Amino acid sequence: MGGQHHPDEAPVLQASTDAFYMDVYEVTNADYKKFIDATKYPAPLQWRNNTYSPGQDKLPVVNITWYDAAAYAEWAGKRLPTETEWEKAARGTDGRLFPWGDEKPTPELMSNNHTNPTPVGSFPAGVSPYGCHDMAGNAWEWTASWYTPYPGNAAKVEGFGEQYKVIRGGCFDMFPQFNRATFRGINLPTGRTDMIGFRCAMSVKKQ
Repeated sequence: MGGQHHPDEAPVLQASTDAFYMDVYEVTNADYKKFIDATKYPAPLQWRNNTYSPGQDKLPVVNITWYDAAAYAEWAGKRLPTETEWEKAARGTDGRLFPWGDEKPTPELMSNNHTNPTPVGSFPAGVSPYGCHDMAGNAWEWTASWYTPYPGNAAKVEGFGEQYKVIRGGCFDMFPQFNRATFRGINLPTGRTDMIGFRCAMSVKKQ
């Protein structure tokens, strides 16, 4: 985990996880509507009459808090990925900077149109080593992890602690350096913006 671009990404270290599954795609508006229809959970603020605008079924759901994302994951029988799990799913094991490798982002590799997210799976050339789509650009993704320092990090970074949740992957309106697979974004768990969505993970049951 970690990189060499920001104090909170240091030190570079090897981290292991138990076996897990990661969703191939970010949770879409259509996915999230099934959840609110089944549970009567409040819809995102931009929706009208508990539904999204026509033609937006495959866009990542956004404007949801960390708690909203966690509630969906629990309903779906899943959970939010830890920061370590997210980074492994995005980078693989070879230390690449982006899900597709070390090549700088291009319009063929990720959503970076500075206007709005795009339908999930629109950039097959930019998939991660494990086949996960949109792990750079499109929408930031909530993780389960608090914004705490990596082991061995002695930097005085503002925000470390259990106030902010880590978000990963950058979004459609970010400079390329923020879409690196090691970059650690943060937000209050109660925060909601049109740039943050999520995907789910699931632990593999031990035999």
